[in-house]
Amino acid sequence: MRSTIRVSVDESQFPGRVTQEIHASLERRELNHKFLYDSVKQAEKWLSIHEAFSPARTDPDCVATYDRAFRDVASRWKSPAVSVVGLGCGGGHKEVRLVELLTATKVASSFVAADVSLPLVLAARQRFAEASRRNRYSGVCEG
Repeated sequence: MRSTIRVSVDESQFPGRVTQEIHASLERRELNHKFLYDSVKQAEKWLSIHEAFSPARTDPDCVATYDRAFRDVASRWKSPAVSVVGLGCGGGHKEVRLVELLTATKVASSFVAADVSLPLVLAARQRFAEASRRNRYSGVCEG
């Protein structure tokens, strides 16, 4: 089954601006981190490194801390609907977990993924779609 999503791209991420930014970054001899996950292949490598080394993925205490915080938010949420916005969403693990807990408490949840990396936004969107098919999704890729 094919699916289509709408992705908004801020003009700061248009090719001409990005090329200027790459050149300026190289002239300064300081590579902007966003260029480390600009392509699908780079994003996949970044996600595998994150999966292997991030405390949010490898440390049970860190994972439990997020889970406690998200459960607390979900249990206190009074509105029937919410949009979860992931700024610098990466692969979307934390945001999707929050949406899952909100959905379990009958809160209609949507997810807006925002990252400078379009491949990471798409990875987060895929994770969200797999976890919660009935929620709306809006992808945003901003610089």
